[in-house]
Amino acid sequence: MIAGGKTKLPGGVYKKRINNINLDRAIVLCRDGSNNWIFVGLFQKNELDNITDAELDDYQALAKIYAALSDEGISKLMIARELMEICNEK
Repeated sequence: MIAGGKTKLPGGVYKKRINNINLDRAIVLCRDGSNNWIFVGLFQKNELDNITDAELDDYQALAKIYAALSDEGISKLMIARELMEICNEK
C-alpha cells in the first residue's frame, strides 16, 4: 500500500489503483502513522470515474471511527470477524 498508485483524499481516505492495467480502484482508510489500511470499497474505473461527495463524507466519517480505535480495538474487530486481515508483509 505504501508504494505509488494512490491518491490522498481528505480525512484519511485514499483512492488506490489495485492492478497494473489501471482499471480497478479501492477506497482505503488509514490513520496517520498507522500500518493498518482498511479497504472499504472497490470499483472499476470504467463503471465509476470517481466517488461522489456524499460517499466521500461517509468514508471520512468511517475513517474517524477507525482512527479512534486502539490496536486492541482493531484486534477485537478481527476476532469478531468484523475486519479481516488480507495481507501481512512482516
